Amino acid sequence: MIIKTSLFDNISLVVIVANSVVMVFDTEVPPPPFFVLADNIFLILYTIEATLKIIGLGFIIGDGAYIKDPWNILDFSIVAISYAAMSGPSEDSGAGTVPG
Repeated sequence: MIIKTSLFDNISLVVIVANSVVMVFDTEVPPPPFFVLADNIFLILYTIEATLKIIGLGFIIGDGAYIKDPWNILDFSIVAISYAAMSGPSEDSGAGTVPG
C-alpha cells in the first residue's frame, strides 16, 4: 500500500515544507499570479494525498480509518475549507462592499 511507504511520507513532508516556504514569501494583496498558481498546485497535491489515504484506509469504518486520525481530520478540514473558499465570492467581485 503506497500510503504506508517512506517515499509517500517523504514526498508529503517535502510538499508541506515547500508550501510553508512559499507562504512565507506570499505577502502581497492581491497575490501575484505565481502565488495563486502555487496555492492551486499545493491544493491539488494535498487533495491527491487525502484521496489516496481515504482509498487506502477507508473514510470512517475500520480501526485505522482516515477520519480517526487527528492529523487526517486537520488535513481534510484544510482541503475542504480551501475548496469552499474557492467557490465563494472573489475578492474583486465587490461582495460585501457598501455602495457610495
